[in-house]
Amino acid sequence: MTTRSFSRRMLTIASMAAISLSLVMTVGLALANDLHQDTGENGISWDDTGFPPGAGDCDNVKPGEVLWHFVHTGTDGSDLPSELTAEFANAGTQKADGYSNGGGNAIVQYNIITGEDSLLSASDDIENDGHLNLSHICVGEEEESVAESVEQSVAESEAESEAESVPESGEQSVEAGTGTPEESTPDGALFGNGASPLPTIAFSLILLASLGGLAYANVKSVRS
Repeated sequence: MTTRSFSRRMLTIASMAAISLSLVMTVGLALANDLHQDTGENGISWDDTGFPPGAGDCDNVKPGEVLWHFVHTGTDGSDLPSELTAEFANAGTQKADGYSNGGGNAIVQYNIITGEDSLLSASDDIENDGHLNLSHICVGEEEESVAESVEQSVAESEAESEAESVPESGEQSVEAGTGTPEESTPDGALFGNGASPLPTIAFSLILLASLGGLAYANVKSVRS
């Protein structure tokens, strides 16, 4: 092998290595825009109050859904198409295409929908000096709505039950009060609070017999 052939081969290998390194660096730069916020050891939870939504941001979120809204600062429609890759504790790897409202002049944004989950990491393929931020988290209100509906139904049922039980108790009290005199009236009214009539009759007979005997004695005395 001549020195010239060896030099050409080494030059070819060096060129291929440089191209490979360039591709690796290009890919690395393309994915260099990681999530700007620190997710911590356990990630960002779906109920973290540090990412409140604005008015109207959650209007289209369905019950049971969690919407994660990302923005990439320093971008506009000219940076599209773009893609976000996010890792969640339960949902795993999720991807979303970027979009830009306002005729392409607005910032690039991403939406990912999961259930109750924790965001572990995120990055997109836009290369610039801006930051990829988690803007806000929207949570569907299914559980609270159901709880309020159940509480309202229970309250209405209790109110109806109380309203129905009051008249019935009043009627029963009136009937009980009117029934008692009817049972005790006959004996008390005719014979003095329920006393037996036999002693009265016997006394009357004895009185009549005594008066009869007295009258007979008087008549006999007059004749004598």
